[in-house]
Amino acid sequence: NTFYMITKGEVGVYKKTEGGNKKINTLGVSSFFGEKGLLSSDTRQATCIASTNVECLTLCRDDFVRMLGNLDDVIAGKKTNILNRSVKMTPSFFMKQ
Repeated sequence: NTFYMITKGEVGVYKKTEGGNKKINTLGVSSFFGEKGLLSSDTRQATCIASTNVECLTLCRDDFVRMLGNLDDVIAGKKTNILNRSVKMTPSFFMKQ
């Protein structure tokens, strides 16, 4: 349920196969992962593991929903509901090592 944007380092992306985990990609600075976790609680499609020392900006689903409101409204493009919403919070982006 967390979105990550890499600000330092590299992350390996692995997909589970019958023979074990297979590396399918490497992500670096300005890359991101976990975006699907903001929109749903579906099973992860891949596993991301730090290949080097990594720092990321993160955004959890709860903060995402508090900032944008009901995700059904966002997806449906109901701007009026979103613009009329009074949200009292500060984004919880933070550096994570």
